Amino acid sequence: MGLGATITPQTAHAEVTSISQTATNAQRIAQLKQMYAQLDQTVYTGDSLYADAPRLGFPFSAGRLKPQYIEAATDWMNYYRQLAGLPVIPSTAALNNKSQVAAAAMAAAQVNPNLDQHGLNNANKPYAVPSATWSAAQQTTAASNLFFHQGSDSPSYTIGSLIADNYNLDGQDTGHRAWMLSSRLSAFGIGVAIGANGWRYANQAIINPSDYDRQPTKDIVTYPGNGVFPIEELTMRADNAHPIPWSVYFSNDDHVPASGLSVTIKNNTTGQVGSGSSVKNYNQAYYGEYNALVTFLPKNVTLTAGNSYTVTVKGLGSKYPNGYSYTFELFNITSDANTPVTNSDQQVDTYQNGTGTIKYVPGYSILEWSKPGKNRVSANTKLADGTSVNFTGRTYGDGTYWYKLSNGNWIDGRYLSTSPVTRRGVKSVNYMPGYGIAVWNSPYYGQKVTGKILKTGTAWKSFAEVTVNNQVWYNLGGNQWMAGAYLK
Repeated sequence: MGLGATITPQTAHAEVTSISQTATNAQRIAQLKQMYAQLDQTVYTGDSLYADAPRLGFPFSAGRLKPQYIEAATDWMNYYRQLAGLPVIPSTAALNNKSQVAAAAMAAAQVNPNLDQHGLNNANKPYAVPSATWSAAQQTTAASNLFFHQGSDSPSYTIGSLIADNYNLDGQDTGHRAWMLSSRLSAFGIGVAIGANGWRYANQAIINPSDYDRQPTKDIVTYPGNGVFPIEELTMRADNAHPIPWSVYFSNDDHVPASGLSVTIKNNTTGQVGSGSSVKNYNQAYYGEYNALVTFLPKNVTLTAGNSYTVTVKGLGSKYPNGYSYTFELFNITSDANTPVTNSDQQVDTYQNGTGTIKYVPGYSILEWSKPGKNRVSANTKLADGTSVNFTGRTYGDGTYWYKLSNGNWIDGRYLSTSPVTRRGVKSVNYMPGYGIAVWNSPYYGQKVTGKILKTGTAWKSFAEVTVNNQVWYNLGGNQWMAGAYLK
């Protein structure tokens, strides 16, 4: 296990709160449906999940996820913990930052998604990633759940896939689920970055040393959860080759045998009796700080909403001479749910009032957009070069920042100059040793390289700075400009 951060408690996102554990089944179903209907199911296409995009080359920068992504991931995490009868927990800034650094390091290295990357033992450090950053990423990934996939992304897909745990590289141990449903867990973090290979690398910081001595909030945690449980969470991520394993975790019993266990699953509504296959106690790894982790696959069990089931595990040792049983009722949680789906491109991730000037070709104009990002839609209005504008916030998508104007429309940040400052100083070129960075004739649209290269480590006077597309540029005299990312 790697070392974790000191946990600073924060308030969990307000949309998911603890529900009554003493309510009737009907009441709990109503509460869970209401909770599910509030969950954010936004899909993040392309790079629209970033508030600040990572820089995976030199100089390396981990970037930052949209706050809406983190809030949704926190809500989905707590939705699953509520299904298991566990208390809600926060994601913290410290663990989110650690997770984002780890995710960006994996993306920069384009680590093989088909190999175990905990501790980055199957990865090579890219030159652009500083040694200290790589070391931190190694420690974080060793104490995290990792999830890799291609295509669009959503917090519900990432969190839900880790909970289902039916594509585990290590087999059927449900270790990801055990950490997420740990009865000792106090907080977690989330980070995601996209590699040049198109893979999305998600890191969920989940192992906190400060949790080791915490008292468990529940002695036995089951999946499906005791009481009522959504049938969708057992079916919609399953396929014939990857059925979703069920699990029973014991917080305080370290005498459950590793083998010789058996499981029966009875449908109390129809009388059908099935069993569990591949039954095993994965107690050697202590996933989730559980002393026993019984995991199995349901066999000859027909899942039907409205039916009640009793699971009985036998062979647990002297503490449970008659085995351990629990009962749950399946229900449809999506049948009448209208979950909110927003457009990730139009999420204002940074609320900031400011003014700026349109910088384009003299005598020409840029378009305003009613919808920004990759799927942008024209507002059929234009702003001429040199126009002053007021903006209220920004978002990121399709490789650029988009600024929301006071009239509700959006403009491409590449054509917006903000915060011009006359500030003299000295800047040193910060790039790879033995190489240099090009000088540009302007920080604005239509800029061209001057042909001049400034070598790494050389120092130059700076006479002014300007922010374009959320990036600071420094004037090095006359029509000579360099991006602040390569200066220090």
